[in-house]
Amino acid sequence: MRLYVECGVGGVIDIRTKKDIRLAGRAMTERWNIDRAAVLNSLMGIITGDHDPKLQIEAATVLVRADLADVKREELEMRKQKADDDKRLRLLEIARHIPAADLARIASEHEAVCDIGRQDGSGCIDGQEASGSS
Repeated sequence: MRLYVECGVGGVIDIRTKKDIRLAGRAMTERWNIDRAAVLNSLMGIITGDHDPKLQIEAATVLVRADLADVKREELEMRKQKADDDKRLRLLEIARHIPAADLARIASEHEAVCDIGRQDGSGCIDGQEASGSS
């Protein structure tokens, strides 16, 4: 049985052998421009269909590897986001200890306006007047 998977710009992967399955897995793991749903469906078709058990095991292994790669990518993205959030939090903690007059001077040097006495607590507004509506 032949399984065809659309990939990229008009490309097709003809899944018939272990090498084809590995190629499909590499495409998923390395985030090639493929129709991931079509590849998943094709690999699931191999796993659940009447195919050689070695092909079924290879297809299952490829799916697990692709899933692990996705999980690692998501974890890396979350770590990057946490690092960015930690930097922002440290900057806010440092800014709390800077006198209001110094904050206004720094903001005016960078063309931002700080209205220290604002009731809404919004603070600095880049390139806008501090008084009046924002």
